[in-house]
Amino acid sequence: MRREVQGLYSPIGWIHELTLLENPTFKPGQKVRLSKLNLLYGENESGKSALTEWIAGSFDLAYLSRWWDRSSGPIHLRLSYLNPQLNTVEMSIESETHFKVQINDRAVPFNPIQVRFIKLSDFRFPGADDLLSISDSLKLPVQIVRNLVSEIHTFQYARVRNLRFEANEDGINTLYSDVDGTVPQLSLRSLSGRETERVIMEFATAAARVSGRYTPTVLILDGCPSIIFEGFFDFYSHHLLDPDNQFQTFMCIPSRNLDLDRVRWNGWEVIRTVGSFKDIVVNQELRAT
Repeated sequence: MRREVQGLYSPIGWIHELTLLENPTFKPGQKVRLSKLNLLYGENESGKSALTEWIAGSFDLAYLSRWWDRSSGPIHLRLSYLNPQLNTVEMSIESETHFKVQINDRAVPFNPIQVRFIKLSDFRFPGADDLLSISDSLKLPVQIVRNLVSEIHTFQYARVRNLRFEANEDGINTLYSDVDGTVPQLSLRSLSGRETERVIMEFATAAARVSGRYTPTVLILDGCPSIIFEGFFDFYSHHLLDPDNQFQTFMCIPSRNLDLDRVRWNGWEVIRTVGSFKDIVVNQELRAT
């Protein structure tokens, strides 16, 4: 109330609902309700990544790069956004030169609402330098990736400890860390696939955690983690669900056996995409069988 009386800005923001109007992938007219934790679950090529790209692209055009000049047809969608009052953001794309956006039914040249998106894609080692590899995967400058180490160390629920980047005589950086359940101070490339993803998840959630303290933030996990092990959602509950983590999460995983009741108990909104190109439907009433 004091902030409102004094006219001070408070960094509150929440993407509440997505309405799919005209688009090249989904049946039009569907609505997707969103929560703090959102699990997009379905077969490959069933529109999971498209949903996250359209949501992010409504605020940052960089996320729409693969949707310009598509011959499959235009994209038209509507988002409801709380900050904390309800706002509607309507976006339509016909081509790279025909882009329109409306906020609360008023045409604007661009969306001025500030939301930071942090996206973690499939993690790979593009070169010998671990610092550059993590920077490339998160699309964050190497200086920020290096600074995130101290944030990880101060997070009481971190599953990785004692991280350090060590440069050799050629300036190539190797990351060493203590990962729960394995030998201390192994290099990143000496870890298993699951252990490597644990390290990268620490960097991604640390970045989202810091950002969420100061500006509305969405963490997109699309391709990493790729290994959903038994107890995964319990394992990362503190990283994603705790009140201190003031960001929304969108996780895309391929269809697999999941205890959906358990996932929902952990607070996730399960959004299943079903079907094939131009005929995909969204099912949020899924129950475990």
